[in-house]
Amino acid sequence: MTGSVAGVLRNLGLFAISLVLAVVVWVVAVNEDNPLEERIVPRAIPVEVTGLQANVMVLGGLATEATVTLRAPRLTWPTLAINKLRVVADVTQWQSGSQVVTLRGVFPDQQAEVVVIEPPVVTLQLARVVTRTLPVRVRIIGDPAIGYTFGSPVLSVVDAEISGPEELVDAVASLEARIDLRDQREAVAETVVLRVLNKELQSVNGVQVTPPSVGLRVAVTQLGGYRDLAVRVMFKGSQAAGYRIKNITAVPPSVTVFSADPDVVAALPGYLETEPLDISNATATIDARLAMKLPPDVSLASDQTVAVTVSIDAVESSIRIRRQVEATGLGPRLVANFAPEKVDVILSGPLPALEKLGTDDVKVVLDLMGLRIGVHTVKPTVLVTGLQSVQAGQVLPEELQVTITRDASTPTPKPAAP
Repeated sequence: MTGSVAGVLRNLGLFAISLVLAVVVWVVAVNEDNPLEERIVPRAIPVEVTGLQANVMVLGGLATEATVTLRAPRLTWPTLAINKLRVVADVTQWQSGSQVVTLRGVFPDQQAEVVVIEPPVVTLQLARVVTRTLPVRVRIIGDPAIGYTFGSPVLSVVDAEISGPEELVDAVASLEARIDLRDQREAVAETVVLRVLNKELQSVNGVQVTPPSVGLRVAVTQLGGYRDLAVRVMFKGSQAAGYRIKNITAVPPSVTVFSADPDVVAALPGYLETEPLDISNATATIDARLAMKLPPDVSLASDQTVAVTVSIDAVESSIRIRRQVEATGLGPRLVANFAPEKVDVILSGPLPALEKLGTDDVKVVLDLMGLRIGVHTVKPTVLVTGLQSVQAGQVLPEELQVTITRDASTPTPKPAAP
């Protein structure tokens, strides 16, 4: 019995040795036909950061790429899904600071093995993400026009939220909304981008602002005793025969006057005349500075003189006519008052055509469409009908001050009796 067991064990040992030898022979044969090969993946693989906690971010982003070497049987290389190869930097255990992280290759194809990643490590700057709420501060740039003042700024949002790396967020001292009021005469309303500033009023980059912009409105009103009046350039004489006045420019086109008695200013017409400019027998452009003719107890709050340019050309003919101003487009139950009621219009064209001009051929209109109750500055428009060869030039004054009020004769609706 003992001899039989020994014989069986001896045979099993021989069988096991034969099996191992057979496997070795098979592996050798397979490797000879389909040997393992190490190759460098032909394209660089972007490094992915995994394991980031919700309140942690990588500063400066991550633009690192890695070169990967794979080992796989020769015959499987054409079938490998290289596009599924990933290189990851796992930062699960890190929260902040500069960290050296070992790169790891992830490839779902079991026939291939990642053997080399170059570089093997990357240095990442991690930061904790924090959020703060700050009030929006308004910064006014410049001053309104002379004789005007501005009211308190009105913001659509008074607070904004900033978020980002803790170090950068802690450096933020204020959120600023800027608005420019230089030479403004009317309310200014804009959508402005919030500026993120430190204590030295320098911009802080890398911080997200919510909302990034806000609506900002600043009312601009005229002070008592001040008023803007259109400039009417006055002339003496006429240009030489055969010449025309092509254009007249007054800079500024309107001036601001002041009186200690507001009633005196309110009683003035909507314009102010210059001292007369002598254009007798003129054959070329005239540039001059003219003083304004001021009523008693009224002074100029701005420049004391007006720069006037009268362009005179020896081309065709021109005339200056005076026409009644017609208002159009005024809303229902509104009344418009403006001064002067008549303006000067410079027309140019062939002399015979100018001589045929009738009263109804030239009209001056003020388009008041959409204007509400208040004081507005409107430029009149000249309409010439029937004579295409006649061209309308400049209107003097160039701007009219229009005051729109509610029609006092319109009865106020009464509520119905219950």
